[in-house]
Amino acid sequence: MNPWTILLLDLLLGIHLAVYLYQRRADKDLTRSKIFILLFSLALPLGVQWGIRSLPTGFLFTLIPFLGTMVYLTMDLETALILSVVGSIAVALMGQPTLEGMVYHLLAGWTAVFTASYFRDRYSIYRVVLAVFFVCALLGMVLWPDIGLGEVFQKAFLSSLLSGFLVLGILPLYERFFGVATDLLLLELLNPNHPLLKEFAEKAPGSFAHSQNIANLAEAAARALGVNPLLARVAAYYHDIGKMAMPEYFVENQIASENPHDGLAPGESAKVLLRHVQEGIKIAKKYGLPKEILGVIETHHGTTLMEYFYAKAAQSSGSAEEAEFRYVGPKPRNKLEAILMLADSVEAATRTLDNPDPHELRTLVRTLMEKKLQDGQLDHTDLTRRDLQKIEEAFTQALMGVHHSRIEYPKDSNDHGDS
Repeated sequence: MNPWTILLLDLLLGIHLAVYLYQRRADKDLTRSKIFILLFSLALPLGVQWGIRSLPTGFLFTLIPFLGTMVYLTMDLETALILSVVGSIAVALMGQPTLEGMVYHLLAGWTAVFTASYFRDRYSIYRVVLAVFFVCALLGMVLWPDIGLGEVFQKAFLSSLLSGFLVLGILPLYERFFGVATDLLLLELLNPNHPLLKEFAEKAPGSFAHSQNIANLAEAAARALGVNPLLARVAAYYHDIGKMAMPEYFVENQIASENPHDGLAPGESAKVLLRHVQEGIKIAKKYGLPKEILGVIETHHGTTLMEYFYAKAAQSSGSAEEAEFRYVGPKPRNKLEAILMLADSVEAATRTLDNPDPHELRTLVRTLMEKKLQDGQLDHTDLTRRDLQKIEEAFTQALMGVHHSRIEYPKDSNDHGDS
């Protein structure tokens, strides 16, 4: 192929990628960290292919499976598929600038992407390695039948194995240094044997149960809005970890009738409540939780007024400074953080209801969400009225599953069945 044609194609690919990234940044909050990850994941296969371009069968070696897997695990399916196309064309132009070369790299990359969608733990990478090896070997034999089987199998084996090892080696660095919440990391954080979750359940069992209930609401709302539902569930589990510092000061952990707040001035009680957010941030940083979860911990109360203690202070002294009884924020800055704030508020309120009907649940959800909206807590998000309607519907349906009507069975001393 004419070198000028190759140069022109590379330029067009670069323009295509730049436009795509610009659109993604505008539409889905593509962070600088993720752009760096994406570009590095693309540059590595290109650099390796450039280094081996002079080898007779170097075009049979491909790291596009690495590119596809990394982008899928750190971002999403759409981006992984598109980057696999861009990477495949660019790599093929360096080694085998033919249609066969592009097809070879592209199918190897897409095989890795679709196999990675079944990831459940880090050992799942071996499934990707096997799938890529099989596809590369088959394609090599079909597309270039004059090349020996030994050479085809060797390149397929090296391509799949090296791609897998690079994913296992680099992915934890992305998670740690860039705070990327990959699904693999989220699944590990959701494991009930995770040390932080175990500590949370032991020290503040009521708050842990409260967080589990919030997780059901948050996951349903996230699914309705196209936000990562797994991230929403994990964020809900960890959003109140700061309550471990003083669990007895939160009503869900108060087993005894005595309330520690009875011996405190309203202002002191407010400080205790404020502290759980700061403690949560401190613990999250200690355990290296992803930035998205850290953001939820920071914003799940926004600058909401602690109404009970504010009213108590106003009643006892005749006046009170509202600013002293508001959380310090910041307010939610994206849909995930908004969902968690609303889910936290709704779950706490519905705990006091006794066998409510669907109309009561929907009314309560709508009232609480409207209150947050009027208080300006959602001003920094891009939620639309349509989004709020979807959240309301998701919350209501999830709550109806919990607060469903129960059949009242006749009391019978001989009946020991469950109701």
